[in-house]
Amino acid sequence: MMTGVAETVNYQIIQIYDAIERPNQYLRIIPDLSHEKPLPVDDASEEKISELQRIGNEQASKYNEQLDKFIDLLLAE
Repeated sequence: MMTGVAETVNYQIIQIYDAIERPNQYLRIIPDLSHEKPLPVDDASEEKISELQRIGNEQASKYNEQLDKFIDLLLAE
C-alpha cells in the first residue's frame, strides 16, 4: 500500500505539535486492514455501509484505550 503522503503529513503534524509544545494532542491511529477485503468507494449499498460500520467498530474497540486517553486529554483542556 502507498503510505508516502500519509507518512509525510504525519511527520509535518508531529513537528507542528512539537513546536507549540503540545505533542500529546496529536493521535494517529493506523489500523491494520490487510485482512479486510477491499470495498469499492462508489458503492453506498446497505451491505457496504454495514461492512464499513463493522470495520469501524472493530477498530474503535481495538484502539479503545488510546482513544479514551485522548478524549480525556481533550476534555481536560
